[in-house]
Amino acid sequence: MAVAGPAAAGERVSVSNHDLISFHTPILMTHDEFIALLDEPAVVAAIRAAEARSTGEIRVLVAHEVVGDALAEARQRFARLGMTRTAARNGVLIFVAPCSRAFAVVGDEGIQARGGNALWSRTTAVLRDHFRRGEWTSGVVSAIALIGDELARHFPRDASASDQNELPDTLLRDHPQDHATSEDSPKS
Repeated sequence: MAVAGPAAAGERVSVSNHDLISFHTPILMTHDEFIALLDEPAVVAAIRAAEARSTGEIRVLVAHEVVGDALAEARQRFARLGMTRTAARNGVLIFVAPCSRAFAVVGDEGIQARGGNALWSRTTAVLRDHFRRGEWTSGVVSAIALIGDELARHFPRDASASDQNELPDTLLRDHPQDHATSEDSPKS
């Protein structure tokens, strides 16, 4: 089900309604502690591998601050990151707020129309199960792989066409004073 999100610069924003899940750990983590526990090269490699098989775009953003509503925050970040401007409207954001012990998965209308809520339920279950065991990297990498499989099924890369990587393949480190840097804007 698609939900209207905040419009940026007059653009129509539509992102799908996904699960908001809290993960429970015995320790409350800061942004920097969570980032330190992630194997960033493994996360970036997973994004690149998933995107190599499809025209989809996957981003992972780790929030710096405590958020009251991770899903609402993920929707806002999705729009600010330019993820609604992909050609096939098939971008997916994995948003993690370690200070709030919460995460959300948000996708655009193209992947929502094909993958539906079942994709988001499976993805959040993977993240939740890994995060509850303290398996941060394997949780994120497994979620990326699952999303990548679905993107490849519905939006396969056409070897004869030139597919452009529309968004940077990086682990985004969010800081309160800088919610959208030039690195975050879509590539031209």
